[in-house]
Amino acid sequence: MIKCSSHNQCPEGQACKQGVCSIGCRSNNDCASNLSCNNNNCQNSCESNICGPNALCKIENHAAKCECPAGFDGNPTPEQGCVRVPSTCVSTSRCPNGHMCIGNYCQVPCSESVACAIGERCDNNVCAKVCYTNNNCLPGEICNERGTCQSGCQSEADCPPTQVCASGKCKCGRGFIGTPFGCSDIDECTDQVCHKSAICENTPGSFRCVCPEQTVGDPYTEPGCLLPNQCARNEDCAKNLACFEGKCTEPCGIAECGRNAICQGSEHKAFCQCPPGHLGDPTDKVTGCFRVECISSEECSQNKYCNPQINKCQNPCDNVDCGRGTCVVDRHEATCSCPPGYVLLNGKCEDIDECVERPCHSSAVCKNYPGSFVCKCSVL
Repeated sequence: MIKCSSHNQCPEGQACKQGVCSIGCRSNNDCASNLSCNNNNCQNSCESNICGPNALCKIENHAAKCECPAGFDGNPTPEQGCVRVPSTCVSTSRCPNGHMCIGNYCQVPCSESVACAIGERCDNNVCAKVCYTNNNCLPGEICNERGTCQSGCQSEADCPPTQVCASGKCKCGRGFIGTPFGCSDIDECTDQVCHKSAICENTPGSFRCVCPEQTVGDPYTEPGCLLPNQCARNEDCAKNLACFEGKCTEPCGIAECGRNAICQGSEHKAFCQCPPGHLGDPTDKVTGCFRVECISSEECSQNKYCNPQINKCQNPCDNVDCGRGTCVVDRHEATCSCPPGYVLLNGKCEDIDECVERPCHSSAVCKNYPGSFVCKCSVL
C-alpha cells in the first residue's frame, strides 16, 4: 500500500484515492472512449439516468449525450424529457420507424399502453399523450374527457401560429394554404398585387408593397412610385405623402409605431393602429399591441360571451343566479329557465302562490308549497 497526496506519486494505472494509491483513472484519457472518469473510476455515464423520459443516451468522447429519438422533440434533460410530436404525412413510408400514417399524422398504433412511450396511453388504438388540462397538450391539440390529447381547439391560443380555430378544429389562417405537410404560406406576390413600379415583399400570411429606394408614392395604386418631389408644405404632396425635409415622403416612413402595430398614411399623416384581434396602445413603443382571445362575443362560441374586462371567452351563466331555475345560454347570453310552479321575477325563478287563484273546493284549505300546492279538508 502506497500512501500519496497526489496522482503523480502513484504508479501508472493507479490514482490517489483517500490518501492511498489504488487502481483507477486520473482523467477521461485513462478510460475507453465509451466511458468517463468519475470519482477516479471508469464508468458509463448513461447508467446514472442523466437523460429525461423517452430520451436516448450515448457516449461520445467520454461524455454522455442526451438526444430525442425520431418523432420526439423537447428538452432531453431529466427536468422535461422528450415528447412525441406527430408530424404530417401522406404515407407510412414518410414516418419514423414504428409509426403509421393515420389521419395524415405519423402515429404509433397500439392495442395496450405498454407499447407507448413514457407519459402516453393507448387511446383509440394509437399512443396519445396523457393530459389533465389543455396546457399539457401541444399546439393544435386539446385534452379530452378521457385524459388524452387529441386534435382540436377551443380558441386560437390552442392552435399553431399559422392556424385559426374554427368549429373546434385548427385550420389554416388567412394567407396560408393547407398541404399534407401543414399550412404553407401563400406567396401573394405572384399575383402582381402591387403597382408595377413597386416592389412586392411576401410576409408570413400576408404581403407588403414598398417603393424602391429613392422613390416615394403609393406602391399599391396609381400613380405608383415616383421620384421624390420638392415641397414646402404638405399640401404640395399627394394626400398619402407628407412634406419632410423638402421632399414628399411616406408618413409611415417617418413615424414609429409601437410593437405589432400597423401604420397607414392618409391626409399627409401617419396613423398607427392595432391589427384585428389586438388591443393596446399602437403608439407605445414598449407595450404596443398585444393579441387577445376576443374583443366581441361574436368571436366566441355560441355558449360563451366575451368578458370585456379580461378579453376572454367565458360562460355567461357564471354571472347569473337563477334561484330555483336553470341557467341556459343562447347566442352568447344567459337566460333563466324556470320549472313548473315558478315564474321569472327580477331575473330569478320565484315560487308561484297557486292558492291566490283559489284552486281548492270552498270547503277545503289551500296550502302553498315550493313549486306546487295541496288542498286539505279543514279540521272541525
